[in-house]
Amino acid sequence: MMTPETFVRTNLERITGSLQIYGQWFGRPYDNVHRAAEVKWENDVLAIHFSDGEELQVWNPSPPLIKGRDFLIEKAVRVRWSWNLYGLERTPDNRRYYDYVVEKESVRVSTDYDYHQSTQADRNQPAVVLHASVFVV
Repeated sequence: MMTPETFVRTNLERITGSLQIYGQWFGRPYDNVHRAAEVKWENDVLAIHFSDGEELQVWNPSPPLIKGRDFLIEKAVRVRWSWNLYGLERTPDNRRYYDYVVEKESVRVSTDYDYHQSTQADRNQPAVVLHASVFVV
């Protein structure tokens, strides 16, 4: 069986799309397109770095898969999405995150982003989905 790192590395150019974590979209649906650029696996944490400086960290992920054109991780104990505020210089002060931690019956969401959407996450939804746009080739 392939490690998560090997799977992602093998499919790196296919890991592109709009991000949803536990049913919560990052931005509006299909508004952002993220392109995977690099992957690391260390201490049961899968870290995928994206072309605009974003980073997706997934703790104890279930085996990643490609379903149709979408990249999917069904389960994880924690997911963290970090990004730089768009349109601003890439500095530590302009770095933001959403952090999702699975608890007994829910997902606790924390963020340092002042303008954030709902922090309602659904434990019954996949941990991570990158929805490929029909416009992405």
